[in-house]
Amino acid sequence: MIKISSILEKKKHQLMFFLIFLFVGSFMIFYSLASETTPHLDNDKLSVVVINLSKVKATFLIIGLFILITTVLLFIKYYKPKKQSDIFSKLTVTERRVVSLIKNGKINKEIAEELNISLSTVKTHINSIYKKLDISTRSDLIKSLNQQL
Repeated sequence: MIKISSILEKKKHQLMFFLIFLFVGSFMIFYSLASETTPHLDNDKLSVVVINLSKVKATFLIIGLFILITTVLLFIKYYKPKKQSDIFSKLTVTERRVVSLIKNGKINKEIAEELNISLSTVKTHINSIYKKLDISTRSDLIKSLNQQL
């Protein structure tokens, strides 16, 4: 399920892009359908209303439908929740080891000692993990780990 609050927080400009295109597509469809109607008389009774679509309005209808359908499909593709296994497969072996140590409650200094790397390198790995997982804090990482289980 798509979390609306997370979409609004992280992807405001993309969401505005989708909303604008939804509006444009909808406007084009409504404009094309708001054409003049011609009454059709059948045996002196008004029985059928024929919609008179000009070529321009028919073109607006087709383009509007195309924009609307494309926007909806892109929105679904772009905001489809990622599987947790796919998320952590982006990490390198060392980054996964760092994640494992963070999960076990280690601080950066302890991670550096255990992996026999500098504190600066640990910070670099953590920043890379945050960027790849689109998170910004250690607690976000723990939440992601808990959701995976």
